[in-house]
Amino acid sequence: MGQHSAAVCVVSVGHSRLRCLRYRPGADCTLSPTLSPWGERGLFAWLPRARKKQGGVALISALLVVALATTAAAQLMSSQYLNLRYSGNLFMRDQAWQYLKGSEAFAMVLIDKAIRNNRLYDLLGQESAFPVEGGVLTGKITDLQGRLNINAIVDDKGKIVGSSYERLQNLLRAQGLNSGLADTITDWLDPDSTPVSQAGAEDDYYLSLSPPYRAANTRMVSLSEVMLLRGYRKLPEEKRAALEQNLSTLPASTSININSASEDLLKAIGLKADGISTIRNRLSADGGGPFQSLDELKQLKLLPEDKLEGLSTTTEYFQLTTTAQIGRTRLKQYSIIHRSQKGALRVIARSLGTP
Repeated sequence: MGQHSAAVCVVSVGHSRLRCLRYRPGADCTLSPTLSPWGERGLFAWLPRARKKQGGVALISALLVVALATTAAAQLMSSQYLNLRYSGNLFMRDQAWQYLKGSEAFAMVLIDKAIRNNRLYDLLGQESAFPVEGGVLTGKITDLQGRLNINAIVDDKGKIVGSSYERLQNLLRAQGLNSGLADTITDWLDPDSTPVSQAGAEDDYYLSLSPPYRAANTRMVSLSEVMLLRGYRKLPEEKRAALEQNLSTLPASTSININSASEDLLKAIGLKADGISTIRNRLSADGGGPFQSLDELKQLKLLPEDKLEGLSTTTEYFQLTTTAQIGRTRLKQYSIIHRSQKGALRVIARSLGTP
């Protein structure tokens, strides 16, 4: 085989020199890219192409910075908006709460003035609305002694008070409910753990529920406790509401004011249709005014004397129901106002949402 002589091709570019070891005489000298210190572009690596790559990286970096800044600004604005809404809601809630507290003082003034002018029953049950800054305030005053006091069913010695128990049964029947619910209420109040009847319920029943709890075996503090009683939750909502409008949870010695009692409660007391009409007519504009004493009932013979136990013609306990609507905030408050025998009025209890 023939052998080719080798030669060295040297090319000078500036201060750099390249050597071609694969040169044959008569052939063109081709520099191997692998021997070029400039990579694949060889001698043309100094051209502006690298600058274009650097410009693209800078543009992407700038876009990333703008995107991050925009995201941060959007997050900041969102957080600021939520903080403003939160602060606004707190301000409106506090404003509504102050209006509710102010309404109690206003209601006590109205009650005192109405009693002094013998116009109490014109005030009771009338819902009024008052425009206030940022919203509206509505309120209604009711006579809690115009209802049947659940706590009067059991006396201080734990014994069932026959007249109150009978009236509760009559009230349940008048509203189309099972009178056995009276036994359930009695078992919740009495101190023992023995059911009054099969319709009653004590610890053994309530502990079998999920979650379990015990019977209170003491007087109720709030009317909302009736929701814990056996069978009460199963009542239709409208029947529960109608029954609660005739019940209260006051001290045991509190009597029923016949002047403000509902028609169903007057039936439960034992009044006939003509007796109920007589009481209602007395409260009309030209009816002579409300009864001032139980002696008037005796004279009219509307009730036998043994049915007068636990009745009265005056009131010591009132309930103020107030709703404050300020912007997006709505608060509903129930306040119990007590009037002493000397005429002093004060708020003894208040609750939000439920009586």
